Amino acid sequence: MLKSRLRIRNPVYLEAVIDTSSGLPLAWGVSFLILLIADFLKFENLLAISCAQTVLLTVVSLLRKVFIRKKFKKMGF
Repeated sequence: MLKSRLRIRNPVYLEAVIDTSSGLPLAWGVSFLILLIADFLKFENLLAISCAQTVLLTVVSLLRKVFIRKKFKKMGF
């Protein structure tokens, strides 16, 4: 019983680790890019910058999660 539980949980754990470890550099890069663009365009409204970051980070996160889930499903997990 214990072996079958570990086998089921291991791919879920691996997927979570890969998702999180790929999300951190992506989020950092997207956030930095948004700040560079905001600085270049001379945005001073912090609320607008924050909203743009929230929307773009959410979209990137959802796309990343769908892509990783499809890869794991294709691998049979």
